Amino acid sequence: MENTTEAAPAATFRRTVIHPWITGLLVLAIVVLASIQAFLIVQSSHFEQVRDDLRSSLDELSQNRREAVQIAGEIDSLQKQKDALAPVVAEWQKRRS
Repeated sequence: MENTTEAAPAATFRRTVIHPWITGLLVLAIVVLASIQAFLIVQSSHFEQVRDDLRSSLDELSQNRREAVQIAGEIDSLQKQKDALAPVVAEWQKRRS
């Protein structure tokens, strides 16, 4: 009977030793998960800011391309007008001379 009474305190001792370790590990896991979550939230906000900047840059690039196409059209139109007026200008220059 003495053997069973000594085994009972040892089992109780093991349970009390195991519980703080489990509790400590669970608290540590919660702290690590909270830290990872905070890091991901910060990175997510940075990602959203970069994404918004990229969208803004793409909109600006699109606008610049439209303006470049428009200017290229105007240049072509002016070149055609210049070519059409070249004989007239040459004739006027001959008259002035």
